Amino acid sequence: MIDTATNWFYAERRLSPGASIEKLRNDLWAWGYYNVWLRLVKNEVPYLASGLYNGEKFELEFEPRQYAILRAAKEDEWLLKGFTRVLGMKPHFQYQDKQGQFISEWRMSGRETRWSSMQGIPTYKNAKRLYAVEE
Repeated sequence: MIDTATNWFYAERRLSPGASIEKLRNDLWAWGYYNVWLRLVKNEVPYLASGLYNGEKFELEFEPRQYAILRAAKEDEWLLKGFTRVLGMKPHFQYQDKQGQFISEWRMSGRETRWSSMQGIPTYKNAKRLYAVEE
């Protein structure tokens, strides 16, 4: 079994931002996502990386051991499946923002609070809670 996300996301001892992106890229490649490329954009927490997958741009914002947010101009099942495999779980929430980007969120804690904060706010179009998890 592939050791997914333990170095860059779940580990207590944090890697440098650049090393985190490198480990993430290697995890995606290990799962067969060879045509993914990532570049670090913001090197303070929360980190921000811009990426390309099959020529399509996407963005990943993450804070280790807290959350990961994937943003893409269009819904891409394969890209979503790649991050699901690497993180070892399905996203908790999906929605579209004001710009029409497709967004998926993985949350390690504060899921109920996050879901409640999204309710009734037009910024979160088509918000879906994919599954509830007891914290």
